[in-house]
Amino acid sequence: MSYLKIKNYQLFFEEQDGEGPGVLMLSSSGLGPRQWSGLRELIPERLSYALSYLHYSPSDLWKDNGEPDIGIDFLAAEKLLDLLVKKEGGPIDVAGHSYGGFLALSLAKKYPDKIRRMALFEPIAWGVLKFDSQDHFLRTEFQKLINSFFYQGFLGDDWLRIFLDFWNHKGFWSSLSSAKKDYWRVLYPKIYAEVKEVCFDEKRLSYWATLKHPIRILRGQNGPRPEHEVCKILSRGLENSELIETVGGHMAPITHSKEISPLFARWF
Repeated sequence: MSYLKIKNYQLFFEEQDGEGPGVLMLSSSGLGPRQWSGLRELIPERLSYALSYLHYSPSDLWKDNGEPDIGIDFLAAEKLLDLLVKKEGGPIDVAGHSYGGFLALSLAKKYPDKIRRMALFEPIAWGVLKFDSQDHFLRTEFQKLINSFFYQGFLGDDWLRIFLDFWNHKGFWSSLSSAKKDYWRVLYPKIYAEVKEVCFDEKRLSYWATLKHPIRILRGQNGPRPEHEVCKILSRGLENSELIETVGGHMAPITHSKEISPLFARWF
């Protein structure tokens, strides 16, 4: 098993041996390297690293006081990016989903010369919705979501219900088995910190518009409308990007892996 040490924590990453350009895979909140198994099967010849975030087993649990430091996730992604570039001697490709898409965009912004191209499924970039969308209704809907997450006193199971129902469908939390609910309860403090970070992000389109990489942005046809708007704004504002609408919703890389994984693999 492969681990990185970031500050006082060990973070796991799944490695697939192969040739370059390397591929860095960054998962959605609540998920881990297993979500990329379909993609890895389609590019067996490619070297790839898939990160398991802080507080996501088998990475270490957060043990310090206060909210988990999600900056550790970025430092780990940064380290894997550097390792892949050094190993293959050139820029790499990045796959990202949701929160992982936000990390991927952030890496590309900081290290433009180390990334060759990216494929991102519904990357989270709420700042472009808040500041660049002309759709008042969707901005209002997003503000209602923020209120539910942070200003109405929802915690624990109630908070997880709102979070998971938004990204999946109404009643999703109630449909989970006791074991699945326990899984999400363990992750809750870390996911709360991730959601807080991206929901209060204020990076406008002008911040991301300097990215010149070829970027494939994918969105599920049944995904949340505010996130659809984010994908539309990014694809129109990034000069070398394309938008593809796919089957499924926000979790289509999991629920429709057979259809979505080839869209990543062909891009790389």
